[in-house]
Amino acid sequence: MSHEDDEYQPYVKGLPGPLPAGEDMLWQGEPRWWRFAVTVFHVRIVVVYFALLIVWRLANGIGSETVPEITAGVTWLMTACASVVGIIVLAAWAICRTSVYTITTKRVVLQFGVALQMTFNLPFSSINHAALRTYRDGTGDIPISLAAGSGKRLGYLVLWPHVRPWRFERPEPMMRCVAEATKVSDILTKAMMADAAARKAAEAAEAEDAVVATEPAAGGADAGNAAGPNRSPRFLRRRVER
Repeated sequence: MSHEDDEYQPYVKGLPGPLPAGEDMLWQGEPRWWRFAVTVFHVRIVVVYFALLIVWRLANGIGSETVPEITAGVTWLMTACASVVGIIVLAAWAICRTSVYTITTKRVVLQFGVALQMTFNLPFSSINHAALRTYRDGTGDIPISLAAGSGKRLGYLVLWPHVRPWRFERPEPMMRCVAEATKVSDILTKAMMADAAARKAAEAAEAEDAVVATEPAAGGADAGNAAGPNRSPRFLRRRVER
């Protein structure tokens, strides 16, 4: 087998590479393009804006312009509206087409980029909390607040539009416009709780091992054995909690 074969990494959609042993994928999805166009690019507001312009053009032209002139003006506004809406819809579709959100048993992964793909790994240990905002069609946004001491420094413009609006000082990555958002939120909540419990158990085991390892040093093997049965369980629990 060649050296190139040894370094070969199979492509995994939405992930920087294959998942390591002990980590499983729980959910993967992408934004819904129409909801994305509505909530991110505000396509409905754009349509209302052009509709008001058309009404104003009609009201302003009646009685002072000929029918062909009014028709030409309204046609131009309708064409402009269709062009702008088309660009917005195309942009929303392209962004959603190239965006993938993944939840594993250890982290949240955001992969996006129309021209240049970028991947952001958000381990559960670096997440402070997650929130949920739902829409009437069942889609929703899930912003992720990072812990202050997590060491994660993410730029707002780098994350946009996969970021909570107006949080410039401490940007919050966000899974936007996902289908069945309540279900996805439940999956994320359970995964984070399970990971926190596993990390707490691991820390407790390490602390308990450290206590056992330091017992002989307190007064030799005999002193350690004598003190063992009389040691207070509460003291051991305090050491574990630290």
